[in-house]
Amino acid sequence: MLILCSYFSIFGVELIILKRHADSAEIIPAVKTIITADSARIVSPSVRSILKSDIVVYEIEPLRKVDSVILFVHHSQREVDTLGVFTSPPYRAVWNCASVADQDQIHLQFGYTLFYSDSLIINSPPLPHRWVLDRGKKPPSKQSYRIMETTKPDHFTIDCDLSKWKDVESVSIGDFANFKLLWTSAKLFFIAEVKGNPVTANDFIELHADLRRNRSSFAGINHRTIRFSPRSRSNSFVAELNDSGGILSDSVSILITKEMEWKKVIDSNGYIIEAIIPFFVLSDKEFPPSKFGFDVSLMRTDETGKQQFYSWADAEQFNRYSPKSWGTARLSQAWFALKAVFVFLAAVTILILVLTALHTILQKRKSAHYEKTEAQGFSPLLEMITGCIEEHLSSENFCLEEALKIVNQTEEKVTTAIRQELDCDFDQLLSFRRLRRAQSLMRNPDLDINSIAVMSGFGNASVFIEQYKICMNVDPETCRAASLKQIMEEAEDDDE
Repeated sequence: MLILCSYFSIFGVELIILKRHADSAEIIPAVKTIITADSARIVSPSVRSILKSDIVVYEIEPLRKVDSVILFVHHSQREVDTLGVFTSPPYRAVWNCASVADQDQIHLQFGYTLFYSDSLIINSPPLPHRWVLDRGKKPPSKQSYRIMETTKPDHFTIDCDLSKWKDVESVSIGDFANFKLLWTSAKLFFIAEVKGNPVTANDFIELHADLRRNRSSFAGINHRTIRFSPRSRSNSFVAELNDSGGILSDSVSILITKEMEWKKVIDSNGYIIEAIIPFFVLSDKEFPPSKFGFDVSLMRTDETGKQQFYSWADAEQFNRYSPKSWGTARLSQAWFALKAVFVFLAAVTILILVLTALHTILQKRKSAHYEKTEAQGFSPLLEMITGCIEEHLSSENFCLEEALKIVNQTEEKVTTAIRQELDCDFDQLLSFRRLRRAQSLMRNPDLDINSIAVMSGFGNASVFIEQYKICMNVDPETCRAASLKQIMEEAEDDDE
C-alpha cells in the first residue's frame, strides 16, 4: 500500500491530506482531519520540563491503535522541524537542537499527526506553556535600572508629550529607541520613543514585570508581559500553569486592560507609547517591592520589511518571555529634603554627599529585608497587623495607635516589622489597602460614591475623590462609569 501525503499549515500546525492507493485502479479520495490535543499522551519530554541538552528525546503514546505517526517540533515562531514518520511503536524521535536558539514556553511547541485505518487524521494544535529550552549558555541578566519616585503624579497625564519627561533618566534600546519610567506607591509610569519608518502592524513594545523576582525559566501567574503596538491594541500575556501545561489567564488580562491607561502617537519620525499601570495589576503584592524583575523588548520592521528584535536586558528574541532572562528594576524614593537643600543651599555639598551615602546603605538594607520576606513569608506579627487593618478598614479614624491597642504590641515593634518586611510605613500600607477596597466596591452598581468612601474608610466622598485623584491620576467617578458601562455591555451580550 502506497501512502501519498501533501502538507499545508493552519494555526501554525502542519496538517496532512492523505490518499491511499491499494493499486493503480483504486483510490480512496477524502479523509477526515481533526485538530485536537487529547488523542495521544506525550511521554517525553514531560510537562514543565526545562530542556538543557542539544539532544531531546520526543515520544508519544496514541490512545488507540494508529497506522502511522509524524512527529515534529515548532520553534523560533515559524520554524517546524519534522522528526520523521513512524509506523510502529515506540513512536519516538530524537530532536537535535544544537543550532536552535533557546526557546521560552510560548515559542517551543512539540506536535504530532496521527493516521488511522478508518481514513481519520488527527493533528495536535500548538501546545505552548509546557516546555522551555534553556541550556544555560547565557547567564542571567545583570542589567539594572533605577526608577525614581515622582512627587507630582498629576503632572504625568497620558498625552505622549515628551517635554514633561525631560528631567527623567532615559534608557536606550538599540540605536533608535529609548524608554523612561517613574513610580508612585500605587502606579508605574512608562513612556517609550521609537524612531524610524515604516511603522507597521508588526511593530510593538513589550514591558515585562516580575514583582516577586524569582528568575524562573517558566512565566506563571505572577509574571506579566504587556504588549503595546502603534498600529494595534495593547495585549497582555499571563499564563496559569497546571499539570497539563497551562493556558493564558483571561481574567488577569482583562483586569490589566481595564485598569491601565495608555496612548500611542505616530508621526513622521516614528512613534511614542505612554502608559500608566497600577501596581496591583502587576502582582498580588501588598506594596511595590524595592526591586523586581524587569525588561523592555522591542520589535520593529526596517525599510526592507525585515523584523528586528532588541531587548534592554539583552534577552534573546525567542526566549524573551522567560523571567530568567529579565534584568532588575530598583525603586528609588524621592528625597524631598535633599532636593530643597540642593536648590536653595548649594553650599552644603558635603552634607549632601554624606546623606547620599546613608541613603545607599538604607537601600541595601531594604533590599535584604525584602528578599528575606520573599523567601520566608510574612512574620506572625505582620500577619496580625494586616488582618487588623483589613478588619477595621472602614473606620475613618483608624490609625496606628488603634492598631497597637488591638495587636497589643509596641509602636516600635509594629513600625519596624512593616518597614523591614514591606519597605513602607503604617499610613502607606493603610492607604494602599483602602484604595484597593474602594476599587473593588466601585464595580458594584448599587453603591454610590459616598457609600464606597465610607466603606473604604475615607469618611466622605470629597476626601475619597481627592485621595483617589492624587494616587491614581483619574477621577474615581470617571473610572467607575467606564467599569459599570462595560459590566452592562457584558450582561447584554450574555442575554443575547
